Amino acid sequence: MIRKGDHWSVHIVVQEEVPEPFHNPAQPVLAVDLGEVRPATAMLLRDGRMTAHIMASRKVREVRMHYNWLRQKLGEKKCLDANRKIGRTEHRQVDAQLHELSKEIVQLAKENDAVIVLGDLAGIRERTKNKGRKFRAKIARMPSFRMAQLIEYKAQWAGVLVFSIDEAYTSKTCHACGSLGMRRHQGLFVCPHCGLQYNADLNGAMNIGRRFLDQVFGNSGALATPPNFGDVRS
Repeated sequence: MIRKGDHWSVHIVVQEEVPEPFHNPAQPVLAVDLGEVRPATAMLLRDGRMTAHIMASRKVREVRMHYNWLRQKLGEKKCLDANRKIGRTEHRQVDAQLHELSKEIVQLAKENDAVIVLGDLAGIRERTKNKGRKFRAKIARMPSFRMAQLIEYKAQWAGVLVFSIDEAYTSKTCHACGSLGMRRHQGLFVCPHCGLQYNADLNGAMNIGRRFLDQVFGNSGALATPPNFGDVRS
């Protein structure tokens, strides 16, 4: 039960047994890159064609930045009780946004009879131990883990399969030529080898999808090094 102003809201959890979905290797793939600025960016790979879907605006990040600023102000005034209260409010607002976004992703997959592929975020905090305090704090604030949880359970409810694969190097690899590139800034990926300039989140999503297809068709195992996507390019 949650009190909102002068009234109460009741949240009810419903559980249901759902059948195990059947995986057809010929199904389209909806590859999802989970990030900090955009909680989810999706790329639909179907019949040799790719369709980009920027699933989220910066609203989640703006909410978190606002409450982070507010916590700093309240901390300066030693208002600890108020600080805890706004933390709960922030969590509810962010969670509501993530629920909507995960619902859109699952609906998109269902409409296209696609499987969902997520980058496996396990160990990301361990891999960033030497990246500096500010970078580690950014990773800790990412809603990616919650987003993955919501996508998985909503997909199961809707009968949509969800896979996760090692996402190492997917954000640093050029989807056009397979070379290592760089993020010139948060939203732009640049490849020094072929000159490609592309939306960084879409580049990551495309690499996640192609890596999954590469594994499904038996061309590689769970890749831990930058792959050469020449064999699976559309």
